[in-house]
Amino acid sequence: MFYGIGTYFQAAAEANVTYNAYQASLAATEGLVVASSRQLALLASGLTAGQTAAKVLSHAVAGGVMAEMGGGKFGNGFLSAGVTQALSGNIGAIQGAPARIVAAAVIGGTVSAATGGKFANGALTAAFSRAFNAESHREASRDDPGDVGEGYSEKREHVIAILERPAGDDGVKELSIGEFALVLDVSKVEIDARSRARGGYENISGVEFSRVLYHQGDSIFFGDETHGGFGGTSFRIVGAPWSDNTVFYGGDLNYLYQGLLHAARGNSQMQLATTVTWWNSAFGTGSPTRMFHRLLVSDYSYNYYMQGNQ
Repeated sequence: MFYGIGTYFQAAAEANVTYNAYQASLAATEGLVVASSRQLALLASGLTAGQTAAKVLSHAVAGGVMAEMGGGKFGNGFLSAGVTQALSGNIGAIQGAPARIVAAAVIGGTVSAATGGKFANGALTAAFSRAFNAESHREASRDDPGDVGEGYSEKREHVIAILERPAGDDGVKELSIGEFALVLDVSKVEIDARSRARGGYENISGVEFSRVLYHQGDSIFFGDETHGGFGGTSFRIVGAPWSDNTVFYGGDLNYLYQGLLHAARGNSQMQLATTVTWWNSAFGTGSPTRMFHRLLVSDYSYNYYMQGNQ
């Protein structure tokens, strides 16, 4: 029940973001004001305010029904699931799926107890909602790149081993520019394989490519460390065109994929920069420095792809 609701609203969010990303990419050729005027006003979830309210209400109703089926009261389950869903963005910021599910359970149980129900019933409803909705969709977002050729798996494992090396005394992991190039090479293999499967990214529509950016725009850096990602890890790239003292979060280095994807399609660097800027302006980056780092990485990766294909 919760998974079905989540799937519906995830599709709505993807459609919204796809539309806005396409409008942003047009900004480079049509003009930023024209493209921006067509964009939807979205929250951080990718949904409009009305869609967000509908999602919370849908989960609340499902929680009420589930509570009744378990011998509890509809109202207690309604509030537990509804409040938990309303706070899903805050819960999502917690590192690790088990911790997120526990947090949801605590919130749901607390709401249930505060409204006259049983803590256990509210906790169970909220935990089910989190586990079979948000967490399931997190895992479903990762896919197989397809026919990547021989040697890919070994190269990817080698890259992971590099990224898993211990950090220095300052908490930062160091990569040489050559090692970063290996990350780019593995990512390029994945992107080219997906492009071939689609008949070439240069041959699909702007809207279809926006979907690619949304669904397949994350690199090996994506995700928290408990899920095998490096999003919160700090890295320093030695020998790069920028200062060796520059420290990037893995979540910023993740934008290498955006640069490679735009290059694979043959988009301009202006289109790349506009799309990255729009995305971060819409959903937030945490600081101007991180915005700059993401633009820097995506631009470097774009040029790397282009130089390799000359």
